[in-house]
Amino acid sequence: MARWVIKTEEDYKKARADITRKLQGIVKAIKVATTGEIMDMLAETLEKAVSMAPVEEGSLREAGHCDVNGVTFARGTIDGGITRNDAALPDTDAKEQIFEIGFWVPGGGSGREGDINAYAWVQHEHVEFYHPDPVRLPGGRTVKGGQAKFLENAINADLTSWAERVKKAMNDAAKEV
Repeated sequence: MARWVIKTEEDYKKARADITRKLQGIVKAIKVATTGEIMDMLAETLEKAVSMAPVEEGSLREAGHCDVNGVTFARGTIDGGITRNDAALPDTDAKEQIFEIGFWVPGGGSGREGDINAYAWVQHEHVEFYHPDPVRLPGGRTVKGGQAKFLENAINADLTSWAERVKKAMNDAAKEV
């Protein structure tokens, strides 16, 4: 812990500048840590959602994504997993970080089902739809048929841990500075 002996106005200015630098470092560390933690949380939730999403040809699962400030850092895969692009780290000096998790493609995309965005909404909201298990995909892979409310259920399963995880990331980051 730094100590300052303040006897003059110049001493005060130096101490204040040191304290300001220290606080700015703490703020920066917290931004980096919490951004990374939120990205991890959303990617984990996306993976659950993708594995629960209905699959016929796979377009819906592949439309699953996580973005921060409009840059995709995780995308669903046909086999129910995700791929991450950790090179897509956001600018932590940005005034705000806007996170998004969802199932859509720009322009609606297309697959055998038609507009993927409309298809995603219909499959998510219609709990009366039957999704048989298992489904064999072209090439011989077999995947489960999925369920409605795939994103909502994944978020609800993880939501209770999010605040504690962000709090821990903030505390850990502040301690390391």
